[in-house]
Parts: sequence; structure tokens; C-alpha cells
Amino acid sequence: MYQGKSVNENPEYDQLYGKAAAPLVKMIDGMPENVQSLPMSFYFDNLFTGFQLLQHLKSRGYNGTGTVRENRLPKDIPITDKKQMQKKDRGFYDFAKCSEDDIIVVRWKDNSVVTAMSTVHGVAPVSNVGRYSAAEKKKISQIFCSRLYYYTMFLPSVISGLALYLEPMVRRIPVTNLFANLVFEYWIRTLHMKGFLRRTPGKETILFMIGSAVFFYLLRKERDNEKRTPLFWIFTPPRVSKEVCEPLSGIKGRSAACPHSGECINYILKGTAQLFSAGCAISILRHIIPRILTPAKAFKSLKLSHLKLGVFFGGYIGIYRLIVCLLCRAYGRDSALYALPAGLLAGTAFRASPSLGIALMPMTTSLQILGSWGFQSGLIPEHWPLVEIIFCLCQGLLFQARMMHYEACPRYIVNLMDTVTSKRTEQIYLNLEKRLRAAM
Repeated sequence: MYQGKSVNENPEYDQLYGKAAAPLVKMIDGMPENVQSLPMSFYFDNLFTGFQLLQHLKSRGYNGTGTVRENRLPKDIPITDKKQMQKKDRGFYDFAKCSEDDIIVVRWKDNSVVTAMSTVHGVAPVSNVGRYSAAEKKKISQIFCSRLYYYTMFLPSVISGLALYLEPMVRRIPVTNLFANLVFEYWIRTLHMKGFLRRTPGKETILFMIGSAVFFYLLRKERDNEKRTPLFWIFTPPRVSKEVCEPLSGIKGRSAACPHSGECINYILKGTAQLFSAGCAISILRHIIPRILTPAKAFKSLKLSHLKLGVFFGGYIGIYRLIVCLLCRAYGRDSALYALPAGLLAGTAFRASPSLGIALMPMTTSLQILGSWGFQSGLIPEHWPLVEIIFCLCQGLLFQARMMHYEACPRYIVNLMDTVTSKRTEQIYLNLEKRLRAAM
């Protein structure tokens, strides 16, 4: 990419990111909205890389990686000095993590000292690579930050999943459903990164619409089941009404066939207002809580975009209830089948706040309902520890993904492991790797 002489220079960007990196930020600003929403990763050499640039990319949901010049590193970064590194053997490496920004700085001794920064890649996994040594005049083994045998993370993580037995069954199923959903998210992210699948907000919306249609249909059928499956969802639709009446037109008043009390318009607006408020509250709290020490600045930084989750939640329940009420009034009776068109159209609200994890939830929750029916009907023997096996395998895959495929790993797992280890995940993994090498 060559910019040439620009007549639209942005002095603020030049000051923040430098004259070399400022055109990149301007280029992103000029991209269409549908392109800006893609999970892009940027790689650059030391002409562009800087701490402020990586901070900016991360704040916009992008990944950034590149070699970096010495004078662009934060002065307080706790990493081996370049002059000291020169005295080390080839293959020696060190790293440091900027805890507040989750940016990794890696420095290693090759022919010369190389320093890199990344918002997504760390030093792990570490393995060996063969290099020719001019001093020893032979090929030697040298540490290389690239690969590690998968079993070093997968099998221990699978076995540790047996701790699920400490939880009551009522909590095992929702937790397993969450981890299964995260595995599907990890697979889709991986396929997207390898070029086999292209993710777009439009495709994710279609996936959510179809999943919602099937899920709401199964959920309304499930309401007649004495042994209901424990589920966690935005809202639970009412049971199918048994009342039959004359067809009605419009939306005023209430049809006896409708599965709710009170007038239809009040039922629809009440649900929309409640879920809209809940969505906005969640979004605003997520923005304010990390900035609670400076509340004035936190409230000033609120934007209209923080209402998107509320629009999604409110539109989702509002459209669903509207379609079900119209069909009940038009045909004079209620049916679980009405959930199919209602769920499909309600899913269009997802476009207001797209998220891959949420897009997959109706599908994985539908599988949970079908699995529960399989146990109840005897198709799956009750003594099979299917829930525990699925959880162990999912945990193994996700914990391995955190170390082996950080860029594709769902953020929930990254944050979970950072929380339980006080943000020492990388160091713990490196210590484990060193012990494994010593034992081999």
C-alpha cells in the first residue's frame, strides 16, 4: 500500500500514531461500515508499529501485530534490555505483558535482537526448530515460538473437566451448553481465518433467524412437557393456548386465542419496553464499570451505539409477540407452529447488535432441548454421562485454543483464564512448557 502525498492529512492522527501509521487509521475510517465490522487483523513492520496504534486497533475490535523500534516501546515495560539481550545465546527470548491493555511485547535473540508487539499473539506455544550454527559448524536445536504438541494442553484440560461432578445437575447442563456454544464459535472463527468461510453480519443474522425459529418452536412444545429442560434465554414464550374463538382483524383488544392476559397492544409494548431497558442497562453498565474511578468522563463518553443491545432485545421480543398475536387473531386459535414465522422475523432484530456467540445460541440451545427429549424418551440411556463427556471435551478444546489459537479463541475463555490466574496465563503456560521439556 502506497499513500503518496496526501492533501487530507489529519494532524491529530499524525500526533497520536505517527506520520507512517496515521494513513492506516484514516484508511480504516474510510472503509464502508460492513467492512469495518469484520474481525480484521493487521500485520506491519517496524515503520508502522507503535503502542498507541495497537491500543487504537484493539479498541475498535481489530488485531495488530508487528516488529517495533526501541524508541516506541513504553519506558516502564519490564523486559530484558536490548544491550543485555545482545550478550545472550541465540534463541534466548523474553516477554512482557501490558496488563491494562492486554498487549504482548516479545523480544528474542536471532542474528540480531528482534522485538515485536501484538494484541493477539503471545510467545506460547514454544517448541524447537533446527538452525545451522556457524560457530559449531553443525545444525543445532533452538527455541522457536511457533508450535507445541497438542496433547500438552488438550488432555490435561479434558481431565480437569471432571470437576463438573462437583456441580449439581441443574447447573451442569447450562454450563455445558455455554461451552458447546463457545466451541462452535471457535470452529467458525477458525474456518473464517483460514479462508474456508466468510463471516458477515448478514450471514450471522440469517443464522440467528433460522435458529430462533426452530428454538421457539421447540420451546413452545417443551412448555407442555412435565420435565422441562433448564434453559437460559432472553425470554420464555407462554404456553400454547387451548382456547378457540372467532377470527379477529387488527390488533385492538384481546383475542381469547392469544396466550396472554390483557390487550394485545399492551402485551407487546410492555415486553418491548422491558427488554429494551434491560439491554440498554447491560450495555451502559459494561461501559461505565471499568471507568468507575472517573464517572464524569464515563458518562460523557456514552454514545447512541450503547442503545443497540436494547434495540436488539426490545425488537426481538416485540416482533415475536406481534406475529404470534396476529396469527392467533387471524385463525382464532393458537399453535406451536406460529413460533416458526414469529421467531424467523424476530431474528431480524439481531442485526442491530450482531455477535457470533449470540447468533449460535438458539442452535445450541435447540440441541440441548432435543438431547433432553432423547433422555426422556429412552433413546439415550440415562446412565450415560453424556453431559459430563461433552463438557470435558469442550473444555479441552477451548483451553487448548486459548494457548494454540489465541486469535480464534472466544473472548469469554480468554477473559475467564485471565481472571482465574490473575492475568498470569502466559507465564503459567511457559512454566508448564519448561517442565515438560525437562521431563522429555
